[in-house]
Amino acid sequence: MVLDSLKRVGGFAVGNLTGNTGLELCVGFGNSIGLYGLSSGSITTLGTKDFGYQHTRNPKSLVCADLGGSHTYMDVAYLSGTHASDPGPPPRTGIEVYNWSTSRTLYSDTMNEFAVTVALSAGSLSGIESVGYPGKAYSDSTDIPAHIIEPGEVTEEVDCDDEDMLPTTKLVSGVIADWSSFIPGTDTYVLPSERQCMAWNVNGKCFQFFLFLSAGHPLETPSALLPWGI
Repeated sequence: MVLDSLKRVGGFAVGNLTGNTGLELCVGFGNSIGLYGLSSGSITTLGTKDFGYQHTRNPKSLVCADLGGSHTYMDVAYLSGTHASDPGPPPRTGIEVYNWSTSRTLYSDTMNEFAVTVALSAGSLSGIESVGYPGKAYSDSTDIPAHIIEPGEVTEEVDCDDEDMLPTTKLVSGVIADWSSFIPGTDTYVLPSERQCMAWNVNGKCFQFFLFLSAGHPLETPSALLPWGI
């Protein structure tokens, strides 16, 4: 029965999610997420969390990281939403950050837009627990290419700058990485498209980007050499 239910998931992550049983599996089902463990060679259900959405949503992405600063167990960031092709429901896209160990929702936001297929990123960004959320497409200055969500005690939502941004429909999957040699540790949210690779600091300021040339060789072009703290 457990394996049958896992056939219908739309995103999963593995991590130390409760601080008690080692590695566990968290999966997204739409309006809920589930937690699973391994006991005596069998997958067992450890818990479920229903977010109580009014309309049925589609699971899009799920990642785990220490987003609450516990340094003991990991939290999950979950993206879900309705599709334009779904019969009936209004446009809704939601991001939840949930802690299995304390049964607390650390962050919750619903946007009045249909869901797009993108992948969340999660981790410590210059010492601040953060979630990177790609915008999927960028056409002009009215669009926001990506968001950085900081679900701490004082939640912040940062819009990433679009300086020198080229139009694209492929802002899908990024990573929180150690980009700058001036700052130790992971300091940059890196998000590539088919045309260039963007990089932002924790404040959403554009650090620099790579243009992808037709010959296949990247050309490094600094957008701002020292944006840190500016």
